Amino acid sequence: MKKIKFIYVMICFLLCLIPSAGLLVFHSENTGKEEHETLPSPVENGTINVNYLPELGSYFEDSFALRSWYIDADATIMDRVFHKSNNDSVVVGKNGWLYYSSSLDDYLGRNVLSDRGIYNIENNLSLLEEYVRSRGAEFLFTIAPNKNTLYGENMPDEYQIKMSGEKNLTKLEERLKESSLSYCSLYDAFSQQDEVLYLKKDSHWNNKGALLAYDTLLSRMGYAHDIYETTKVIRTKTNVGDLNAMLYPATSGEKTEWNYDYQFEKNYTFEGENDEVEDDWLVTDNQKEQKSLLMFRDSFGDTLIPFFSNAFGKAYYSKAANYNIEKLMDEYAPEYVIAEKVERNISEYARTPSVMEAPKRTVDQSVIQNAESDTTIRFENSEADADYFEIAGVLDPSVVSDTSDVYVKVTDGDRSDIYEAFTLTDDESDNGYLMYLQKGNVQSTSLGIEIIVKNGDTFTSVASDTLEAK
Repeated sequence: MKKIKFIYVMICFLLCLIPSAGLLVFHSENTGKEEHETLPSPVENGTINVNYLPELGSYFEDSFALRSWYIDADATIMDRVFHKSNNDSVVVGKNGWLYYSSSLDDYLGRNVLSDRGIYNIENNLSLLEEYVRSRGAEFLFTIAPNKNTLYGENMPDEYQIKMSGEKNLTKLEERLKESSLSYCSLYDAFSQQDEVLYLKKDSHWNNKGALLAYDTLLSRMGYAHDIYETTKVIRTKTNVGDLNAMLYPATSGEKTEWNYDYQFEKNYTFEGENDEVEDDWLVTDNQKEQKSLLMFRDSFGDTLIPFFSNAFGKAYYSKAANYNIEKLMDEYAPEYVIAEKVERNISEYARTPSVMEAPKRTVDQSVIQNAESDTTIRFENSEADADYFEIAGVLDPSVVSDTSDVYVKVTDGDRSDIYEAFTLTDDESDNGYLMYLQKGNVQSTSLGIEIIVKNGDTFTSVASDTLEAK
């Protein structure tokens, strides 16, 4: 009996020893991170590294031997025995379906934006479109639906009870029906299809879904394009799936699913060193086409690139959260601009507006009323772009309605101009505002700043100050 216990203890000890001892032989392969943690040194630049132990812990967590196989085994047990995910980023659904957990708020109707927050999205995009059109380009905004918005029938039973029937997407689309913003609903396009056009083990649409999105967007813009009706299509079971790779880092390559490979001639080439569709900035050149495109996109845009690049002479693709639209328009002068974002992230438009000088407005000074409020004002160098100043703050809730616009009167020496600001949402409030000023257009070291709230046809001055940039 003692011998059996001893053998059992030794087996457990050896199993526990493998991850550490195995580091002497090999490191675990990467499981989704861009790079491994490096082995820290107890001494750096001749001094003791006070962060050595935490760094060593991070190194071990990232690199212990057979890491991916341990994760894979744990995921298999959690899925098959408990029907759960061992990864906070992945929801294990029915029938082999996987979903991105960051879409749960939208699916459940949880943490839905207020009406003011929804207006902030519309307002900021409208100001972006106004600027793009002022530069002679066409503009279109679109949203890639969450997978469980279109195909929620395989979500786990525990998520079938919704907290509310509201979603940011439906609230925004209702708002946009009353707006002049150029918007194309991919939700409508996909929901009208009988065929499933998203991948079971990935958070994105498949290539046939990408083709539908491409055709829908360019048709909405009235842009002539090939729809590849007669193109040969090969079904290939090669797609690993981003969610699948998160759950099963060791064996995800054995759990592939079907996708579609369109056999059309690619007339474009990538410029520069960046030639991977996942890169943050890409430029393609196509000698057979004339027009130019700037697309702000996320990972849903990866599979759009072959189609759009074949349709445009020049195509510029940006994954930046800050749309530095003014500089991009100056440098590349695109004739078409598309802004695409996945449904689960559309609140970013209310949090991170485009980088451009605020548009000027004309207001009859005699109609501006005055009201006392606790509205705040900041004037500082922009962290988004060093060539700009920011004027920002938070409006007193007593002076804001769901559709209030914010104007900023700036007195710079003997010159006064009124600008319209972006309206912002953050974790504390939906009543923020922000505007950019190009530093090259500012003459004085301090500015007189007055905040004016526009409610319908009523203009109310709610705060003023004279400030120097911090």
